[in-house]
Amino acid sequence: MDLVTAEGGTVEVWENLGGRAGGVLELTLEGRGGGQAQGALVEVRSGPLYQRRRCDGLAMTFGLGEAAAADRVRVTWTDGTVSYALQPPPDAPLVLRP
Repeated sequence: MDLVTAEGGTVEVWENLGGRAGGVLELTLEGRGGGQAQGALVEVRSGPLYQRRRCDGLAMTFGLGEAAAADRVRVTWTDGTVSYALQPPPDAPLVLRP
């Protein structure tokens, strides 16, 4: 996956020249009423790899290192509700709701 960032008037392009060595988890959170769940805390575990991020309201992509799939996804919604996805299917977009 390639990435473009913009901060302080500077734009950077990060290009993946190494191909796709491991799995990727594509995740979208939908809050109640169909809206995005901005601010929810997302935790992804894949073998020894652990990632933690806040949802910014957009689809999220997690690189899984050498693993083909995630072992567990945990979402703590802004109202404190917790949702889990255990062993989500690899290479398929995942949509979670509270």
